[in-house]
Amino acid sequence: MKLFIWKRVSELTANYHDSGGCAIVAESLEAARELFRKEEPELNCGLLRQEPDFESEVSAAEPRLFIFPDAGCC
Repeated sequence: MKLFIWKRVSELTANYHDSGGCAIVAESLEAARELFRKEEPELNCGLLRQEPDFESEVSAAEPRLFIFPDAGCC
C-alpha cells in the first residue's frame, strides 16, 4: 500500500473556504482516485487532476481516505 498526501486541494469541500488537505492509503494513485470518487462522488476537485505532494510506502491492511478541511478565517 502507498500513502498519498495532497497539501492543498481546491474545491475539496463545500465550505466557504473550499480548499483543504487529503491523505489516501491505496495500492496506487489510480486506486486512490477511485476511492475518492466512491467516497465523495459529488466532488470534482483538484485531487482528481493534480499530482500528490507526497507519497510513501506504508503497511496498512485496507484503503483509507482522510479529508482535512481548510479552516480559513472563520
